[in-house]
Amino acid sequence: MTAAGRAAYERRLEEPDGADGQTARLRREAEERLRSDAPAWRFFSSQPQSCQRAALGWVASAKRAETRERRLSQLVADSVAGRTIRPLTRP
Repeated sequence: MTAAGRAAYERRLEEPDGADGQTARLRREAEERLRSDAPAWRFFSSQPQSCQRAALGWVASAKRAETRERRLSQLVADSVAGRTIRPLTRP
C-alpha cells in the first residue's frame, strides 16, 4: 500500500464521513428518538437484533431527509402499537 493509501485509511477511521459514517450517525439518531419514547423503546428493544438492525437500516437508507423523518415516525408509531414496520412484516 502506498503512503497516500495508508493516510486515506487512517482518515477513514478518524473521520467517518463516507456512507458508512453517515449511516451510523443516522442509526444513532433514530435509536435516540426511539429511546425518548418509552413504549416504543420497550417494544423495539424486545425485538431480535436482526430486526432492530433492519428497521434502523430502513430508516437510514432513505436518501431524502423528509423520507427519513417519515420512516422514523412510522417506526416509532408501529413500535408504540407493538408491531413491526411494514417492510419487515410477513404477509
